[in-house]
Amino acid sequence: MIVRELTTLAEFEALSGVFDSIWRPEPSNPPVTVELMRAFSHAGNYVAGAFVDGRLTGGSVAFCSPPGEATLHSHVTGVVTPGAGLALKRHQRSWALAREISTIGVRARRPDPVAGGHRTAAAG
Repeated sequence: MIVRELTTLAEFEALSGVFDSIWRPEPSNPPVTVELMRAFSHAGNYVAGAFVDGRLTGGSVAFCSPPGEATLHSHVTGVVTPGAGLALKRHQRSWALAREISTIGVRARRPDPVAGGHRTAAAG
């Protein structure tokens, strides 16, 4: 498994598809839009994906607090492969520490009860 930051529109679209497969949101209410992922990434925030055999199997999106607070808000993480959530969270922690961010906050979100098999939705 490889975890790395996502940087292209195609990667953001692929991650949006992964999130859609997990939560099946209304089209007008995705967990995060492709445009917002691009904006977060461009502004230096955290948008990463987990890849297994070259296939995107999960991702995480987080954004930084105002300067001086040293906090990363982990907005959404979703995976469809066992182990990808832990790998993403470890990567996110390393990413934050490399930027002298000492705290990662999360927002609580319950997994979709429809998601079965190896699909899991992780809060933050």
